Amino acid sequence: MTIEEPIFQSPAESSVNESLEKIMSEIHDVKLDVQEQLKARGGSARVCDLQEPEFDPKLHICAGTPSQKYVFEDLGIEKPACAASEIAATAPFPLYTPESIPLVRKAILNPAYINETGVMFGRRTLIVRNVAAYSPFFRRLCSDPAVMRALSEAAGVELEPVMETMELGHANIQVDLSKYHGIKDKDKLRAIATDLTSGKYSQPGQVRHEVQKRSNEEIGKKVDQALIPWHYDSYPWVCVAMISDTTDMVGGETVIRRGDGVIQGISQPGMGSAMMLQGGLVKHLALPTSSSAGDRITIITSFRPKAVGLYDSSFMTNIRCYSDLPLLYLQWIQYRLDRLDPAMKKLQDKKDFCIVKDAQDEQDELALVVTLKEYAKRTLRQMVPFETVQALNDRLGMHIFYSVRDDYVSGALFSDPKKCPRCTTPGAKVDKVHLAVCPGSATWQPNNPVWWDCYETQQALKVKGVYLNKRLEELQVREIINNWSKESRNWGIADELAIQGLNEYLIEFLEYFGIQF
Repeated sequence: MTIEEPIFQSPAESSVNESLEKIMSEIHDVKLDVQEQLKARGGSARVCDLQEPEFDPKLHICAGTPSQKYVFEDLGIEKPACAASEIAATAPFPLYTPESIPLVRKAILNPAYINETGVMFGRRTLIVRNVAAYSPFFRRLCSDPAVMRALSEAAGVELEPVMETMELGHANIQVDLSKYHGIKDKDKLRAIATDLTSGKYSQPGQVRHEVQKRSNEEIGKKVDQALIPWHYDSYPWVCVAMISDTTDMVGGETVIRRGDGVIQGISQPGMGSAMMLQGGLVKHLALPTSSSAGDRITIITSFRPKAVGLYDSSFMTNIRCYSDLPLLYLQWIQYRLDRLDPAMKKLQDKKDFCIVKDAQDEQDELALVVTLKEYAKRTLRQMVPFETVQALNDRLGMHIFYSVRDDYVSGALFSDPKKCPRCTTPGAKVDKVHLAVCPGSATWQPNNPVWWDCYETQQALKVKGVYLNKRLEELQVREIINNWSKESRNWGIADELAIQGLNEYLIEFLEYFGIQF
């Protein structure tokens, strides 16, 4: 395939040659800026005054092992080079005791801080995040050594939480929000919290290993009812634990798209049980449930491999729209620096102390620099400005963030292409082919650093060397590039925004060309 020169002026110095040290310096500068913003906002650590119960692993944890583990090969998926384990998913297994369930609910839905941690997502879902920052009980429940041993064994690799509190027990609560219509927002969350932690919810429940799975044929008929469409998770591994009564619950399966396109359902965990999913590398969705219990609460904790030298494939695409961004970005930076700083020291030590280096040393160093630069650049790029995310949220709602990338890649957005408003090319209509070559596209945010990344990708697609190979390790990136290669067209800025999961910028770019959402 012949790739034409980029439509914008080639940078004098491509980001391929940008100093890794310079990128690292930018990350540390952004960290200082975010810390200053949080400091100005106020708030600091305080002694717990919420009269929480004391966490006791012997009383609250009953960790077991999954009856089945699904390796990538079982799912018809080639194991990605960046996968730290051959296990893609597990069947449900016991994790929490009946006594712990009402305590977990109270920690998640505590009226004292629910307005700081909760956000409504559509008409049926309440999302609660960063509870671990407020609840020592919940923090220990999610990260106790007994829990970590059980989850690591299930995953086939030693894991650690990706962040200190933000991704430690994210809660998805499926509840009928229409019952609270007319209540002021600041009172609505407290009302929901009170309802879901009192009465029958305040008593230990009947733990259940798993919810009976329906046939794949039945599941296939329900896929279009998913609360969130097909997606990859933001982080490599997730643990999904159920803390609702599942006695008469139907549905709720995790559905995986196999390599051959066939769907495969995995049973939903029963109350007190959990499942592991390498969701950052497996495309999946979760089906809604029907139950007389009145709610469905799952807690999702995100993990990465603990071993030094493993660089996870994480994006914040799915979580920016409902997160407290200053808090998220600070913990995101810190978790990335936990990998980058030791590696930078290792690079420098080798330069300082190795007097003689051979070709293998040079090759290894290049490979590490490429890996670190990709990791460092993603660290920066994923932090879309707060005001950009908020403005789109207010105007279009959260669901658009989950569909725009797939709709662009599939071409669904261009079913009825209109005349291009950004150029005078005769007969030019807005579609993927034209967007990649339209001279007017270069006038969209010309100083955005993603243009440099786009140029770098164009060069990598020509050379097909180490940079491209590194990017193709990730399935969601490979999926988009493979689809592009079949279309015999130029690589454009919209493609770059898609592979980086920068959906906010992708929306703005498409709107710049008249696409309406």
